[in-house]
Amino acid sequence: MEENNNNVEANNGEAINSASQGSYITGTIGAIIGGAIASLPWVLVYVYGNMIVAILAILIALGAFYGYKLAKGKMGKGLPAIIAIVSVAIIVVLTTIVCPLVIISKEANMEASFKTIKLLYENKEVASAIMQDALVSIVFTIVGIAGIIKSMHAQIKSGSKDVKFSEQPLAEQFQKYVSEQAEETKKAFESLGAMNKENTAEKKEIINELVMTHNVAEKKAKANFQLLYNNGIIKKSQGKYYYDLENENSCISTARQTSTADGKKTVIISLVVVFVIIFVIAIAAMVGSQDKTSKVTIPNTNIEMKISSDLRIYDTKQKIKEKFGEDYSEYYDFAILDKDSQVEVYGVTMKKSDITGEYTLQEIAENNKTFADTNYKEVTPIETKKLGKVEFKYYTYQYGEETTYLGNLYVADTGDRYLFIDCYADLGNQSKIDSVMKTLFK
Repeated sequence: MEENNNNVEANNGEAINSASQGSYITGTIGAIIGGAIASLPWVLVYVYGNMIVAILAILIALGAFYGYKLAKGKMGKGLPAIIAIVSVAIIVVLTTIVCPLVIISKEANMEASFKTIKLLYENKEVASAIMQDALVSIVFTIVGIAGIIKSMHAQIKSGSKDVKFSEQPLAEQFQKYVSEQAEETKKAFESLGAMNKENTAEKKEIINELVMTHNVAEKKAKANFQLLYNNGIIKKSQGKYYYDLENENSCISTARQTSTADGKKTVIISLVVVFVIIFVIAIAAMVGSQDKTSKVTIPNTNIEMKISSDLRIYDTKQKIKEKFGEDYSEYYDFAILDKDSQVEVYGVTMKKSDITGEYTLQEIAENNKTFADTNYKEVTPIETKKLGKVEFKYYTYQYGEETTYLGNLYVADTGDRYLFIDCYADLGNQSKIDSVMKTLFK
């Protein structure tokens, strides 16, 4: 028997030693990896739902916690601090770097790089908005994980070597607190003989008894009275109060059970919320992926253009004048601006009967006598390109003595008229011109 006891003690010792072993360094690395993986719902909701949801911070803390455990992190006093710091740090990185990069690459088609981040922060308004979101996110994270962090601290303080991702140990602390306050307050009821519904006392009497006889501070006496009343230990009968000695223990047990939330339940709720949010985002994305283009018929033709959300059309002389100036409005029938790349598209139709003599279609296309002056340089040979149902003849050119702009001139035969579409873009953005034209005529 003694030998068996020794074996049990030895096994228990090994278990405790095993649980206390580990490394804060490897645990921290694991926490970072786990928290980063668990941050995906936060990113999705932030980027696609344009929301900051505090409960998702619990998932990040959960991921960090299990990453810590899988990496054999030490279950010591440093655990709560590590999980808290890693969770907040991940949120900071997400809101100040990752999410802005994802948003800018999604909406502006820009490369996700530190250079892009630098450009974002150079804009004071954008930088201010990012920092405001970061501050709100940090507050939400602290609120979301505070209970879990306190729970870990309580478990470690109580000597537990198998720390759980749960708020349950706080219930045990609360039970102990209620029990202590009940014992202290019960003395006043006993002194007044208010221990059942037939024998009761005024609240004022009970508070005075606690203060005068049992040296309890008045504020504490009132707070304890309310605490015990809320949890059914103090009961009311015909306007007066008594101490329910018969149900004292069960009331304390009920107080413990109803005053705390199990961490597992919280995680399940978090997952359900995430699922619902992602489902809503997915539906919104499906709706958003549908063709949102509006069709516009080019003046004096039966050719339709598709204007997508990243293109802005100016289809009246007044609109063209307000945006581009009077010279443009006098000549062009419509203008289009690509909001992302700043490609400019200008269009006009001309009657074939108005183009006589030297102004043949071939001469217009090759020499650009009608559309331009001698500043156009390095005109390439004319080619044929079909965009959607429209067949264009076009050529490319470079503009200005220092060649600061690139352009394409597209010419289509529409019957009794020629359609001329002139596109401009900054040097190096030639491919974007073709992309914009394909969008217009796809």
